This record gives sequence, C-alpha cells and structure tokens, in this order.
Amino acid sequence: MEIVFEDVDYIYQPNTPLEHVALQGLSFTIPSEFFTAIVGRTGSGKSTLLQQLNGLLQPTSGTVTVGDTRLPGAKSKPLKELRRRVGLVFQYPEHQLFEETVKQELLFGPKNFGLDLGQVEAKLPQVLQDVGLDESFLERSPFTLSGGQMKRVALASVLILDSEVLVLDEPTAGLDPVGKKQLLQLFRYLNEEKGKTVVLVTHNMEDAMANADQLVVLNDGCIDSVTSPKHLIEKRDQLEAIGLAAPESIKFVDYMQQTLGVNWNEDEATVDTVSQALIKRIKAGANK
Repeated sequence: MEIVFEDVDYIYQPNTPLEHVALQGLSFTIPSEFFTAIVGRTGSGKSTLLQQLNGLLQPTSGTVTVGDTRLPGAKSKPLKELRRRVGLVFQYPEHQLFEETVKQELLFGPKNFGLDLGQVEAKLPQVLQDVGLDESFLERSPFTLSGGQMKRVALASVLILDSEVLVLDEPTAGLDPVGKKQLLQLFRYLNEEKGKTVVLVTHNMEDAMANADQLVVLNDGCIDSVTSPKHLIEKRDQLEAIGLAAPESIKFVDYMQQTLGVNWNEDEATVDTVSQALIKRIKAGANK
C-alpha cells in the first residue's frame, strides 16, 4: 500500500503560547512493499510523522494519502479500516497494552475489527512463535512481563491483524542482541516474503542501513533527504552535521582504508563482510 505525503505541516497547540511546529513541508512517497527507515536525531519529528500514517494525528496542512484514504478529511469508518490496515507498534509497549492476559490482548484488535475469532485464535501459536514467545505466555498478564517481552506482545497484537503496513517505532530498543537480530530478520521476512510495507522509525543507523530499501532523513521537522542506503553513505559528513553518526561498519571501513590501505566497496560494508576482510588481512600479514 503506497503512502504519499504532500507538503505536510503539523503544529502542536496552534495559536497558543505553546505552539510548536513539529513537521514542516514534508513531501515524499513510501512505495508499496518497500522497507523504509525514517531516521533523525531526537526531536527531529519522527514520532509525529509516524502517527500521521494511520490517522492518530492528521496534518495541520497538506495531505497524507494512505492507499485510498486521504487525510485530513476521512470519516470514522474509513479511519477504522485504515487502522486495521496500518499496524502501529509504539516505542513504549505499555502505551498500547491494557488487557488482563496476553491472549485477551491479542484478541482485542480482531474483536474490535469484527474478524472471525475462531480463525484468529488458531493463528495465536504461530504469531507468538514469530515474535519469540511460546503459548505459555497466553494466560500471563502483560504487565508481569519484562520490557522486551512486552514489546514482543505489542508486536504480536499488530501481526495478528495481518496489516498491510507495519509501522515500528524503535522496535528493538531494550532487546538483547539475539532478540534484536531475530526481530529484524522477522521484519525483513514480512517485507520480502509476505509483501508487507514496513516503516522502521529509528535513530540506529546500523539497523537502518542494513535493512532498508529507502531512508527518509529528518532534521528539525523537515526532510533532509530521501535516498537509498548506498547514496546516503556517500554523504556521511552531512549526516554528522545533523547529529547522525555513520554505521560502525562504515567507520571501520574508513579506518581500514586510511591506516591499512585496504580498498573496499562501501555497498557491501556490513559487520560480517568487514570482519571477514579484516581476518584475511591479518592472515596475510601473519604469512609474510
């Protein structure tokens, strides 16, 4: 499902002494079935932007078109359908969990949207498995879980709806490295194999560069650039200037080039490939 922003502004508390312009003049497109990362330093407008995607916030001026729904202006029924089709996972899962058990939590959305609960319940084990939990969690209270487990439940509550678009606000924050890797692999699988449009909101440039087809870079509520990982990394000085650090793998590639004279194709610079190149370099030195 394609998403189009056209000259979007968003102002908090307009015409008051507390007026704050959070987004200004945003125009860009998230193509259907793309994996798009929205990046920017804290306060750049990322969270305000993502809430425009399913109508939780609507533009002060300009328009956001999500599939066949245009904001502002959509009435109650189209907005409800939009929120089924666009699943939003907040950075802090406690903001969207409220039922007594995990099972009730996972069934709340389908019940609210009028889905067949028998069919939904049959999917619960697989959805839990997808997010790294087992069926024993179904009867537990979400509020007795760890922060990472709560985040997985919040994600499962969106996956159970089979939304066309997944909007993920810092989804791996607070997870251990194994859990983080598992979720990122799940997002790529949902994008590549299931055709989901994935929007990842993050300040982690390593995650964004390694997974996204497209990056939307925000700076003080404005679009700095909309580009591919390949082209963005060529502008790493520009990234530093707006408070974003290049991925560690790229920094290390720079170090290898400058101090060891190792030439490298930046398009292929990942932690694994850089590590393999370094091992080869060390072995070659040891054999001299």
